Amino acid sequence: MRTKSTEIRCSVCGKGTLGQRLIDHDVGALLDMKRVVVHNMPALVCSRCGSVSMYGGILDQIAILLAVSILQLQELDPAEVRYLRKLIGDTQEEFADRLGVVRATINRWENNAEPVQGPDAYAIRSHAFFRLRGRSPAIEAVVAAFTTAQPRPRPKRRGYSIEGATLQPAV
Repeated sequence: MRTKSTEIRCSVCGKGTLGQRLIDHDVGALLDMKRVVVHNMPALVCSRCGSVSMYGGILDQIAILLAVSILQLQELDPAEVRYLRKLIGDTQEEFADRLGVVRATINRWENNAEPVQGPDAYAIRSHAFFRLRGRSPAIEAVVAAFTTAQPRPRPKRRGYSIEGATLQPAV
């Protein structure tokens, strides 16, 4: 009796096979953010064309780890405000109602060239923290940014760097 091959053909080129690898990969476009590089991300990579396929559930885990990074910042750029709002599942109107501001304020925060600072940034970060708290234990690690520790200043480099070694593919 002959056994069948368990190789998975690449859906992009149709010629290569997918193999498991740990890679550094920018997933920013998938999260509607600029440059989110995940280091040591488990993925399936085509042996021929290099196409990357992510395991199920990995992007959700990355989204939470990105939120953890953002929640620790003392100021938020417009893309970060939009990212947090969308991650918690609010429309601009719902977000405005929950923060006690008008929708135009949310729109300005998400589209202005200037970062959101001070009490406004704290309100956005703390609201997002409490809404995300039950989704992942990683969010709990951020609690210090709201109690005893000062939030981190924005790093000089652009983009985000996430360590993917702890990411677990869905089985």
